[in-house]
Amino acid sequence: MKSYLFFLGSRNGIVDEFKAWCLNELGPRVAESADCSTIRVNIGVDPPGSGTPYPNEVREGEDFHVAIDLTTPGESAFLRLFAPFSQEIAERTAANFGYEVTTSLEFDEPGKLRGNPTQGYKIMRGFYAFSDLPKSAFRRSWDNHVNLAKKVHGFARYVRYWIEKPVTEGAPPIDGATNLQFASAEDVVARYFVTPDGRERITHDVGHFIDHGLARIFTKEYILK
Repeated sequence: MKSYLFFLGSRNGIVDEFKAWCLNELGPRVAESADCSTIRVNIGVDPPGSGTPYPNEVREGEDFHVAIDLTTPGESAFLRLFAPFSQEIAERTAANFGYEVTTSLEFDEPGKLRGNPTQGYKIMRGFYAFSDLPKSAFRRSWDNHVNLAKKVHGFARYVRYWIEKPVTEGAPPIDGATNLQFASAEDVVARYFVTPDGRERITHDVGHFIDHGLARIFTKEYILK
């Protein structure tokens, strides 16, 4: 089984049309293929509250409008799956950042994330590790960060994506990505940090291994397969 993650940004600013195309056309066409094992289409939405959990963070590039995470039986299945869609995706996107990933589910309370679309918010972001940090040190630092994240954030699900390689031309060479899912708007606003010093502790800790990141995208998750 192979896992993939895409961050997509609309071309020409036709954002609502692009979101509808991803959810109602692209996603279902991918899902109906035997080469697709699972697919979630995550549609960008306005964040609740201020929408800025880290006001001073350094980000690269423009906003994303859709994120897609999917699995296939193998790499050859992925290549077959996206060959018919690659040109159409390219014509519709200003950003088409795709990656083969290894996923790591770190925390899950599935009873809090019911429905389809999944209730609440799925918040996703890709990031760069410090370029002078050895891979082993990056892995150790991020592994150690997990326990702090589970203490400080009031999420219902926490997934890490280890980037194996880019699979689309021009995708920046990020090192990791995250998925934090909260059960409600109230949880995002009031429980993004559940301790008074949560923001400070997280900022200090990720400062040991994260240089900067791509734009954070708040989404609604639609499970198509």
